[in-house]
Amino acid sequence: MTTALNYTLPQGRLTLQRGITIPTSDQIGATTLYYTPAVGNLVPLATDGSPLAMYALPDDLSCALTPRQAADTLVDAFLWLNDGNPELVLGPAWSATTPGMSNRGTGAGTSQISRQAGGFYSNALPLLAFNGDGARTLPAGHGLYVGTVYVDHTAGQVSCLWSYGQNRKWGVWNAFNRLPIELQVGDTTTS
Repeated sequence: MTTALNYTLPQGRLTLQRGITIPTSDQIGATTLYYTPAVGNLVPLATDGSPLAMYALPDDLSCALTPRQAADTLVDAFLWLNDGNPELVLGPAWSATTPGMSNRGTGAGTSQISRQAGGFYSNALPLLAFNGDGARTLPAGHGLYVGTVYVDHTAGQVSCLWSYGQNRKWGVWNAFNRLPIELQVGDTTTS
């Protein structure tokens, strides 16, 4: 016997511009991360007593970055229900961010994720997460993993560099509703 699922994939994207799924210009040193509707406004979130339920986002969700997000680190973004309202939060920095050897870490105090109901990734353990300076404790399995950001050389800032130049980077990675992004890298020095 099969059971019909009452949820769908998350329908938004992480971005650095309110209401714009892919920034159309350089976003340098952004201090706010947004989760904005892309193909729709629904997200499946865990609730107490029920594994997943669909929630409609009324608008963009925002999460303030602070120096708590240390320079040159990877940080995971999660959606969860804060008093019944969807909220975007950031977990702790990954344990290692060395190219080719990056990892979230495992155990208490990390952003360890595991596959939950519906095949979505969620926090495997209780998670201390932040929106700005506000601390939140997410019960295990209640934070829907939606992507990862790479913090700039300045703590609490993320950039997406779109225009032609030497050091191009895109500091936002989405777990859902991915779209191709082409960056032009080159040296403008005539010598």
